[in-house]
Amino acid sequence: EAADQLLFTREAICAVAAKHGLHACFLPKMWAEQAGNGCHMHTSLWRDGRSVHHDARPAGTHPVHPPGPEADPAEVAGVEPGRFYGGVLARLPALLCFTAPSPNSFQVLGR
Repeated sequence: EAADQLLFTREAICAVAAKHGLHACFLPKMWAEQAGNGCHMHTSLWRDGRSVHHDARPAGTHPVHPPGPEADPAEVAGVEPGRFYGGVLARLPALLCFTAPSPNSFQVLGR
């Protein structure tokens, strides 16, 4: 259903653009010397109405603002969020079909 909605939306955008004498383009990077756009996502992990990112750690050890390069990211982020993000990273090649779906997308990623 989501793929159908995406296709319908793109077709509608192209039709409206054509009606006004324009051409809609969905390339993530149109010009090599210009910045491109990309897909990103925000995540928030919750259990029992509470963010699993929040705990009673002292100030300066918040996962968004780690204390410095010497800090162990797994310790700063916590075990559960660390496992979640580790799983995301382990599956990143498969996720690229959604976040970088065309050969042109890799230009945005610097490849």
